[in-house]
Amino acid sequence: MIYGLAYVVGASLLFGVVPSANKYVMLSGLTAECSTFWREVTICTLALALAKWSGHSLRIDRMDALHLSFIGATGMGITNYLVSSACLYIPVGLATVLHFLYPTIVCVFMVARFGQRMTKLKVGAILCSISGMVLIANLKADGGLNLIGLLFALASSLTYSFYIISNEQGRINQIPLIVKLFYSALGSTIFFGILCLTQGILAVPPSLDVAVIQFGVSGVGSLGAFYLLTAGIRCLGASAASFVNMLEPVTSLIVGALVYQEYPTPAIACGVVLVLCSVLFVAIDSMNA
Repeated sequence: MIYGLAYVVGASLLFGVVPSANKYVMLSGLTAECSTFWREVTICTLALALAKWSGHSLRIDRMDALHLSFIGATGMGITNYLVSSACLYIPVGLATVLHFLYPTIVCVFMVARFGQRMTKLKVGAILCSISGMVLIANLKADGGLNLIGLLFALASSLTYSFYIISNEQGRINQIPLIVKLFYSALGSTIFFGILCLTQGILAVPPSLDVAVIQFGVSGVGSLGAFYLLTAGIRCLGASAASFVNMLEPVTSLIVGALVYQEYPTPAIACGVVLVLCSVLFVAIDSMNA
């Protein structure tokens, strides 16, 4: 269990760094779709190399390969697209709050569908996580409640919940992690490749430093994050792992303060404390299980 916590904490730290790298890349001129495509290409290529290096065969059942590609395209690709699209219609803070409903969705689904026990600590984690994300997002009544944006953000929480749950349930979870990651990234690569080509927005990083950030930080960082998250789900289960992964926005806040001088307000700091409390509740609950 300790290893599972360490895996997901490590994934959250990496996931928290990647958005700042993506922001730098997009400020250079690449679109979100194009940046995500190169990220997925990097993950796919490195996963292939690591699978070969470690002696894992990529020859798996055809239906399993299609299943993993669908999971990757949905959970890794479409989720990113939905969150980005939501931010075009509603405030980023509101989109973030709605997206991070996924730990609650995963928890409730695992209780209802697979008979996991809903404990007082899990209820406390749900309440703390939602309250904390509202404070972190620093929502204001600015009239930005666009129905399309709300639907996009809510849909992103569902697609990512699907990704988290799928990485715990089913026979595909007997497949080595690096092979799973290869096929998942392949599905997302194909999706974003088609999206970029049809929109005519496929482009390469405009300079060496942008390329280093794109492929080195965003690509390699995402590879490590998804690998650690998948490993953590195997150890902790989907429900606990999703709550621990809420350290991601906390890490993003810290990185934003260090890199872009985006310092949190007292309300946001209280939100961070609540998110940390939700993670603590889940960790204690896992130890008692």
